[in-house]
Amino acid sequence: MTSRAPLPPPVAALFPPRDERERIDELLGRELAEATARVVAGPVMPTLERERLRRELEPFDFARPRPLEELIAWAIGVMEQGVVHMNNPRYFGLFNPPASFPSQCADRISGAFNPQLASSGSSPAPVEIEAHVIRAFARRAGLPAASGGHFTTSGSEANYTALVCALTRAEPRFGTDGVRAFPGPVAMYTSRACQPAWFKIAHHAGIGRAALKLIDTDGSGRMHVAALEATVKRDRAAGVVPVLISPTAGTTGAGMIDPLAECARIAREHGAWYHVDAAWGGAALASERLRGLLAGIETADSITIDAHKWLATTMGCGMFITRYPQTLSEAFRVTAEFMPSSNTQLDP
Repeated sequence: MTSRAPLPPPVAALFPPRDERERIDELLGRELAEATARVVAGPVMPTLERERLRRELEPFDFARPRPLEELIAWAIGVMEQGVVHMNNPRYFGLFNPPASFPSQCADRISGAFNPQLASSGSSPAPVEIEAHVIRAFARRAGLPAASGGHFTTSGSEANYTALVCALTRAEPRFGTDGVRAFPGPVAMYTSRACQPAWFKIAHHAGIGRAALKLIDTDGSGRMHVAALEATVKRDRAAGVVPVLISPTAGTTGAGMIDPLAECARIAREHGAWYHVDAAWGGAALASERLRGLLAGIETADSITIDAHKWLATTMGCGMFITRYPQTLSEAFRVTAEFMPSSNTQLDP
């Protein structure tokens, strides 16, 4: 049996032998456990001054390698002092919770195997796991068994996916001709209390920020249904094409849930895609006690849920779920000869 030639030092540092990996792994686990204990008892807010950090970064000129142990200790120290600590019991900020320990373990497993999910042929196991989780949440939301979707890096990415699906379903030529395929300007509708990333989504999708119509709230932070209906009717009379109506289930500022069933009715009556931005509140689907708060989500064309919010996974883990996986496929599927052969029906 031919022995493998030793790796040159720069490469060996990146891919050390098993005993060295186990030693570093033990060191990392111990350092993280100690840092976590200090964080829980320490200040919530960052204490590291930016100027000091910039001075510390100056020696990192990438001219020479550094010992991994040294880098681990430095990075953990910087993170201790340089981030808001959501696992501190005195943290009462936004809805981002600390990452659960099982989620941290999952992150390490994923990092070790580094799966490529662009094709089921290259990563059949992760693709099946992803599809299984998406179907499970679709069932809890009351969507059909044939529903599909995929993980995203964030709720914003999932919402962007919803807009592209809405444009594609409203006008199949959108994929080739863009917004020129529509007979008039398009518009999307959401609450004035929405996540402001919707502006960037409209910009990035090519419909323009002016296409985002913000509907006033009713005084309790929920989208005003009468105002929504009046705005859509007025736009249609002016030749505007309503492509998407997106109520929020859990607003960023107050956790309010828009009247989902009424928004669904208006979307149906005007031929718009009905998308529920449940990035925060969607986790209520996992609770028998709270699920009723999301009544009306079961008729959604698509749903956004952020697992890195109420479900306490590591950043960033969003989900896009839709009752029309064929529209999702039509909007995003491409083929590439360099990818491993696979069943395209299973591809993300």
